[in-house]
Amino acid sequence: MRRRDVVGALVSAGMLGCAAAEAQSLSGEPRRIGVLTPQPIAEPSSLQREPFEQGLRQLGWIPGSNVVIEYHHAEGSLERLHHMARDLAERRVDLILARGTAAALAAKSVTNRIPIVLAVTPDPVRAGLVASLARPGGNITGLAFQPQGPLEAKQLELLRDGLPGIRRVAVLANALGQATARNAAGGTPLDNAASALGLQLVRFDVRAEADLPAALQGIVGASVDALLVQADPQILVPHRAVILALARQYRLPAIYPWKYFVEEGGLMSFGPSLHDLHIRSAAFVDRIFRGEDPAVVPIELPTRMELVLNRKTAEALGLEFSPMLATQADEVIE
Repeated sequence: MRRRDVVGALVSAGMLGCAAAEAQSLSGEPRRIGVLTPQPIAEPSSLQREPFEQGLRQLGWIPGSNVVIEYHHAEGSLERLHHMARDLAERRVDLILARGTAAALAAKSVTNRIPIVLAVTPDPVRAGLVASLARPGGNITGLAFQPQGPLEAKQLELLRDGLPGIRRVAVLANALGQATARNAAGGTPLDNAASALGLQLVRFDVRAEADLPAALQGIVGASVDALLVQADPQILVPHRAVILALARQYRLPAIYPWKYFVEEGGLMSFGPSLHDLHIRSAAFVDRIFRGEDPAVVPIELPTRMELVLNRKTAEALGLEFSPMLATQADEVIE
């Protein structure tokens, strides 16, 4: 679904949701939403806050009027994330919007009563957040962007198609954030994809911010041809400037999970539109505030992925995108 289709659908839904939202605002106190995210407060509001509030307004929920939103940023600290979740539960907010697996797990650990909406979560079933996508079964519903294994397998395929000469690929991941199933032989979908593509993976896992320098040094010394960076809001996204600088300094082609990595100088990205996901999360808030039970509201997967290329970065690395890859791209940054 294109972004304009998402917005159009919400505008249509807003004609119905607005009446309910207005009725609620006249009959009682404003609803309170606690937004829980592992990322720093310095993250641009255009990435998360603005599209979420845009989606709410389209459905009749006006921040500061009939809904009050509290934004809580954990600055990459799991301990702080759990403390913030506990505080929201103790103050009995009407809903918690959790951005990422770590935030959702923190919220789930402190309440089974307050509705929790997932904004950006790879695989909520495997993470133990819900019973199934079709029928979550508890106080959690929302959006899952796709299990990381299949998504990263596609990223690896695109990396190989764009750079046919690569053989060894470094994978930078948050070890605590991985929830990818292994097959009977101990391999993941990413391992299987690498084998099918004739590529060798070299893994570099971090468990805390302090692990990142050693992981980056390891990548530099590993004689790899390319880099795949996992979608991780706790460590890798907040420190993307360091990762991007490493790739630039050592002329290392890399694929990233989100478009804004490429806008900030990365070579290429493949994944769902964060803008669309944050707008769409407002629809789940609206449904719950109008009385739906999150236990029976199906979790949605995105219907469209976007491939973004940076031609300027490619030229700086002495590379040229293959015609096949350039044709597939949703956007090429010149």
